[in-house]
Amino acid sequence: MNNILGGIVDRLGLGESQWMLSLTDEWGSIVGDAVAMHTRPGSLEGRILTVFVDSSVWLSEISRYGNKEMLEKIQGHTGGDHVRRLSFRLDPGTRATHVQSGT
Repeated sequence: MNNILGGIVDRLGLGESQWMLSLTDEWGSIVGDAVAMHTRPGSLEGRILTVFVDSSVWLSEISRYGNKEMLEKIQGHTGGDHVRRLSFRLDPGTRATHVQSGT
């Protein structure tokens, strides 16, 4: 029965939605409270997690110095299969250049 439900969940794309909800709920414990105050998970596309950042200063700092550490924390918490890279953007409604980082 679990295999049947799992297949239905996967076909409907609900597994990914549930995964993102869990990531959002646990964001502070994953990345730390200080970082969580300025960031939030956005979307996951092709194993690239978009992380929204609340200011251009934080965007610059986290994309330069915090990318590897944040990626490792996320992978450690969720398993390495879901997220392979992070993409940082200013939170919607603000203007900024898109910064994409990889490992």
